Amino acid sequence: MIGGVCTCINYKQVFEGDSAKMAKSALTLLLLVACAASAMAYPSFWPGRAPNCQALPTAGIACHKAPQDDKKSTISLFAAGAVTAASKPLAAICAGKTYSVQVKFPEARLAYLTAGSVGAASARIATNNALNTKCTNTMVFAKATGFSASTSFNSVVTAPAAAGPWTVWVASASGGCAHFQITRATFTVAKC
Repeated sequence: MIGGVCTCINYKQVFEGDSAKMAKSALTLLLLVACAASAMAYPSFWPGRAPNCQALPTAGIACHKAPQDDKKSTISLFAAGAVTAASKPLAAICAGKTYSVQVKFPEARLAYLTAGSVGAASARIATNNALNTKCTNTMVFAKATGFSASTSFNSVVTAPAAAGPWTVWVASASGGCAHFQITRATFTVAKC
């Protein structure tokens, strides 16, 4: 792995003879492990590893360090539609209604967004979620879903159809081996 990118090696240039088979196998395994660790730097890795649809990393994974509370990033809800500089974050959230959700970071990041439940009522994020079809309450903002690292991401979320406190989380990282950063926002959902 060079600069986070897996490279191909011509084995004939590295090894010669029959005794090289074991060394080739070991090198292949080493390269596969290195490439897998490199892939873990992207939030697209998490959906396959998450134990449930509301889980976020609780420990370091590969070279990512243990999660930290992120006090510099924000999660805001807006009226459904395009979010502009004039848009005002909402304080009142209605059960079962659709909103624009925006996450903002102090530097460019990739991210994994999770919308929690209120009791048995779950939220839904209405964006291409091909990496995590079992969890409609999550969204991966990563290269695999057509996103580049950014200082903000927007999506559409439907609030749970029940009243009560509702938490939305985002896990992100500012680089391949940085700490996971966990941001959360809790909204009060009312029957409107």
